[in-house]
Amino acid sequence: MRPDPRWQALALLFGAPRPTVHAAASPSPAEAGRTAAPGPPGSLGVAPSYAELPPRLAERLEATPPDRLEAEYVRLFVNAMPEVPCPPYASAYLQGTLYGTVTARVRELYRKWGVDTHEVPDHFAVEAAFLAGLLAAAPDDDEALRDLAWLRGHLRSWAPTFLRAVEVHDRTGVYADAARWARGLIEELASPADR
Repeated sequence: MRPDPRWQALALLFGAPRPTVHAAASPSPAEAGRTAAPGPPGSLGVAPSYAELPPRLAERLEATPPDRLEAEYVRLFVNAMPEVPCPPYASAYLQGTLYGTVTARVRELYRKWGVDTHEVPDHFAVEAAFLAGLLAAAPDDDEALRDLAWLRGHLRSWAPTFLRAVEVHDRTGVYADAARWARGLIEELASPADR
């Protein structure tokens, strides 16, 4: 099965902006069809179809200059004074610090599936990319179903707080719209017993 393009798009949106992702010369995000890269096992490749984006988010992404998007990414998630308003790491919300047991647990999950990343493993974008592939593997694999249940609970334990912070602090509207969309997708992940 193909990795879930909605989660791939979220991984790309919440990852560091790259010229190939948000270049002004590139096709409109609302129109650009991109081929999905393989997900787990073995890859965190992300090349979403922007056709999956909600229309308002696609319009804002298209209208926002790449340098403004990059500056806002840095301000929200990397470096702001007196502190980063929206650290995109599970460990920041679950442990109050970066790295530690949360990061190690996520890294082990990736290794189990043959996935390696140079990013911090518990970054929201990395978890979203991994989830995109795991969703594809889960219907046919009991181990993937168990790992999906763990990852679903893990994301639900911290990501809504992170995403609400993004909605409050984003100055472009792009990340706030992406955060609202992500919260909806996280709710879709909830098992019937959780609803």
